[in-house]
This record gives sequence, structure tokens and C-alpha cells, in this order.
Amino acid sequence: MAKLFKSKGRKLGARGKTTTAKASKHAASAAPSKTAVPKLLDVSGLALDGRGVAHHQGKTVFVAGGLPGERVSVQHYRHHKRFDECQLRDYEQASGERTDPACPHFASCGGCQLQHLQARAQIVYKQASVLELLARQASVTPEFIEDPILSASEAYRSRARLAVSKSGQLGFRQEGSDTLVAISSCLVLDARLQVLLAPLQQWLDSLRAESGRAKPVAVTHIELIAVDSGVGVLLRHPQPVAVDQRKALQQLLTDTSLNIWWQAKKQGSLEGSNGLPCEPSLSYQLHDFDLQLAFKPANFTQINASVNQAMIIRTVEWLTLKACDHVMDLFCGIGNFSLPLARIAERVVGVEAIEDMVIQGRVNASDQGLSNVEFQALDLAQQGLGERIAKLGINKLVLDPPRSGAREVCEEMHGSGVQRLVYISCNPASLARDAAILQRQGYRMIKFSVLDMFPHTAHVESMALFQCD
Repeated sequence: MAKLFKSKGRKLGARGKTTTAKASKHAASAAPSKTAVPKLLDVSGLALDGRGVAHHQGKTVFVAGGLPGERVSVQHYRHHKRFDECQLRDYEQASGERTDPACPHFASCGGCQLQHLQARAQIVYKQASVLELLARQASVTPEFIEDPILSASEAYRSRARLAVSKSGQLGFRQEGSDTLVAISSCLVLDARLQVLLAPLQQWLDSLRAESGRAKPVAVTHIELIAVDSGVGVLLRHPQPVAVDQRKALQQLLTDTSLNIWWQAKKQGSLEGSNGLPCEPSLSYQLHDFDLQLAFKPANFTQINASVNQAMIIRTVEWLTLKACDHVMDLFCGIGNFSLPLARIAERVVGVEAIEDMVIQGRVNASDQGLSNVEFQALDLAQQGLGERIAKLGINKLVLDPPRSGAREVCEEMHGSGVQRLVYISCNPASLARDAAILQRQGYRMIKFSVLDMFPHTAHVESMALFQCD
């Protein structure tokens, strides 16, 4: 049996080496039981949170660190009413899909849960998990399963938010914990962002030296953004940062395409390195549609540019978009789907609850010379949306909701006149719930695909095409 490491009361987890805090958090809520604890478990599947799935005495057991096909010994076993959970200690024989994590911080960082599983295998298990959930919870089975939209497994992430400890250490949080893991590298970050980590830490060290050990450093978070128009660094600092300290950072970060912004209050206005207010703007391109979308640092944008572009192309294809179509894009943001749709359809209506992004969408439409698209600010949880859609003559719809899904929207679809609907999901649970609602509204799931938006993480993005006959 292959020994992973010696355990001295330390929590082990879904990475095969150390804990997932998610597993330990669940475990803390359950008291030890007198029920027999198995010595060995056969892992047969992978849960949506990245843990292995086994069974013992008729109960499901979640095994943090286990992979399908492995027989493992476990520790930190906890019993619950409906399931049990534990953490992998050793494995008799490794899965053929197990691999050595490439990241030196994998054992402690909460960013990537699945680096111990080969990258191409990750998306296969994610697809199977979502399909199983759809069948079990919603009694929905897609008629066609399209190939996944794949991503490079490294350097794919164009945005990241890092925390700064009181002592000035830059890093990511452990999963489900406030504990900060100091990092010196991050393989999933865009290469333009990876090179910023060392100088940022150097600057934080100097800030710590100036402020003294008795006082926490002024900066609490640093957000990194890399897009077609350049690179941005946004520093949040509840305490003042002197102009000379800001200039010192500017000298360390010598890239001429790099922008540095400072934010004293959450959701507050931004300042430049000179201490003066500024309203920065970045942009990314959608090459297949000859579009350039501007956005503010606070606006939501997809973090994986290649998957985002492929997702938009597939959405247009699935909708079988024609020049006579009237399309609505719900949860439209700054127009990521709305503007490409407007290149083809007769009319597009983008709807978003956040006023600032609605305004940005209008700016983008104007800048791109698109007069057949309009943006509206609307609470999508309100009733009467179906009637509004019918009055506008909308026949095709795009839904790209947050993790909570789009229950209220889906309940309004019957009689709306929408023939085809593409649902972009970032949460399999809300997708299953909403798919069941749409099925009751008379829609069939025609196509389904998973998106490799976040390689190495347990996060699953997918898209589904619904049709009302």
C-alpha cells in the first residue's frame, strides 16, 4: 500500500496530500459514532465538490482525496444521518488518472481541488456528475450531448483576487477557511499576472517594514486583471497609502501597459498612483464577431477568454440565429452575449439588474455602432416577465444567471413565445432545479455541454439548449 505521508493529527483531503477545508468543515459538525469504521473503501465516482464517492453499509461515503477506481484506507471518519465522510490516508493502488500536482501550493491553497486528477479526465467526470444530477433530481435527460468546450490547463485565468494578511503576506485562502496560504506562483494565472506576484510581495514587504510590526499593512486585497487592452492591478486599502509608497509600487511594476488603481472603500471610487480620482476602463475582444467590449474593473467578466469565445459561438449555433430573430439576453452584464447576437439578429434586448453594467452595455453598443440592441435595468425576480417577453415578440432567449439560478424566469416561460432558450449554468444544482421547471413549462433539453471554464477546480460550468415545440 502506498503511503502518502505521516499524519500527526493533520487533516488530509481532496488533494491526496492535505485537507479540503470543506471536508473538515462537514466533519466538524458530526460527532464520532460507534458504528463500525471501514478499513478500506472502493471509490467508484467523483462528487461535484471533487471528493471521491464510495459506499459502506448502504450509505454514501465522501472520500476527500480519493479518485474513482482506487481502493483506499481512510481517516477522520465521520458519520452523518444520510451520508458519511472521511479523508484519504493511503491507497493500495493509484488510479491510472492520478497525477502529481504541478503547483507547489496545491497541498494547502484553496484555489484548485483537482490537480491530482489528469486535466482531461476532470472534465469527463464533471460531465458525468452533472448528467447524473439532472437525471436524479430533475428527471431530465438531454437528447444530444455535445463535446465539452476545452481549455488550456494552465495560464487560463485572466482575473484573480488575492488576499493580504496583516503582516503583508500575499496569497489565497484555504478552502472554507480564513487561513491565508502564502503563494510565490500560480500556474493557472495568465502569464502576465504570474510575473506580478514577486514584485507585489516585495512591495508589501517594504510596506510592512515602514509601518512597523505592531501595525497591520494598509492593503487587504489585490485584484489582478489581464485582458486584450492591458493589465490592471487594483489594491484595496482601508488605511491610507502614501503617494510615495504608491510611486514605489509603480517603479517596481515597470510594464508600460500596466495600470494601478487604489480603492479605499469597498465599492468606492478608484484613484491613480498620484492620489487623484480616476474612472479606468479595460476591454477584451470577441474576434469572431469583430467586437471590442469595454468594462470597468468592478464589472463582471468571464475569467477564461478562450472558453468564453467558444461558448458564445456555440450559443449562436444552438439558437440557429437568423436575421429575422428577436432575442432577449437575461443577466446580460456588459453585453457579452447581447452584442454578438446583435451582429446577426434583427433585434436584441439585454436585461440586467445592475444599473452600472446596463450603462456600460449601452456604451459598448454605441461604440460598436450597433443600433439594433437595447439594454434595460430590470429586477428579473419580479413577476410579469413572460408577458413582457411576449409583447416584445421575443422568440429566442439566452439565460446566463448567477449561482442561484433563474427560478422566477423559468416559471414565466409558458406562453412567452420563446421557441429556443440557451441556459448557461455555473451551478449544477440550480440548473437541475430550473431544467425541471422548464420541462414542466413545455420545454425539452435538446443539447447539453460542459465547459472547461475552470480547470483543476471542482467548479462546473455547463450550457443547455431547451426547445418548446
